[in-house]
Amino acid sequence: MDKPSTTYATVVNGVIKPEISLDGWEGKRVLVRIEDAGGDAVSSGSDHHDQVFQLVFGHNLAPISANPPGKIQEQIRHIRTRIQQEAGVHLPTVRISVRNDIDPDTYTIYCAGTQIGQAKAWADRMMILVNDPMEKVQLAQFQGHRGNDPIFNLPCVWSMPISQLRASHLGLKCINAEMAIAAHLEELFLRNIGKVLTLDQTEDMLRHCPPFVEELVKEMIPAKITLRQFHAYLQAILAKRKSVTDLSIILQTARQHQGLSYEELAIICATKLADF
Repeated sequence: MDKPSTTYATVVNGVIKPEISLDGWEGKRVLVRIEDAGGDAVSSGSDHHDQVFQLVFGHNLAPISANPPGKIQEQIRHIRTRIQQEAGVHLPTVRISVRNDIDPDTYTIYCAGTQIGQAKAWADRMMILVNDPMEKVQLAQFQGHRGNDPIFNLPCVWSMPISQLRASHLGLKCINAEMAIAAHLEELFLRNIGKVLTLDQTEDMLRHCPPFVEELVKEMIPAKITLRQFHAYLQAILAKRKSVTDLSIILQTARQHQGLSYEELAIICATKLADF
C-alpha cells in the first residue's frame, strides 16, 4: 500500500489559506498549520516534536482550528501567558494539526512526543455537564452524544445549541467545543509543566535571577547542589502545582535541609510557595 500523501494548508488569524475541502480526501493526511500574527502560542509546525505540545484534531473538528469565532489559538495564547506568569516556566508552543486518518470527532494531545490526553468533541454541539455526579439524572432529558468530561470525569452530553437555555435554567454547565478543548489543554499544561522545564531553562532562570538572590545562587550551585539536582528539584515543585518564581525561598529551603532528596525538599518547599 502506498504511503498516504500529505496536503498542507495554513491558517492565518483564523482564515484557511488556501481554502480547502476535506471531501474526497480519503487516504490523504491533512495537516492544517496554524500561524498567529498576534503571538507565538501556536506553532506553524516545528519538526522538533519533543519541543512542543501537539493538538491533533479529527477532520470533523477542523472548523475549530479555522473559524474566527472559535479563536482557539487566541485562547491557547492567553492560557500559556497566564500559566507562564504564575508558574514561572516557559511553556513550549502548541502545534495544531488536522488529520483525516483518525476518528473524525476525536482530538489527541501530546507532550514531548507522548500522548497525554484524548477525548471526543463535536464542533456543532455544546457540552452539557453536571456539577455533581448525583445530578446525572438531569442529563436524561437532553439528546446527544453521552460520555464524561475529560478533566473531572463528570457525566456529560454533547447536545445541540438549542438546549443551552434549558440547561442553564437547570443550573447545568454548558460550554462549546472550543472552550471544552481549551480547558482540557489547560489542565494538561498544569499536569505536565514539570516535564517541559528543560535544563537550559533552569540555567537561564539562575543566570537572570534577581540581584538579591545572586549570592545565594553562587553559594549553593554547584557547590552544594548541582544544576541537574536543582532542575529535578524545580520539576518536583512544579508537579505539586507550586510556582517556581521565588528562587530565594526555593534555594533557602535547600540550604536549610541539605541531605534530603529533591522530592523531600519539594514537599517542604511547597508549603511556602504560591499555587498556580
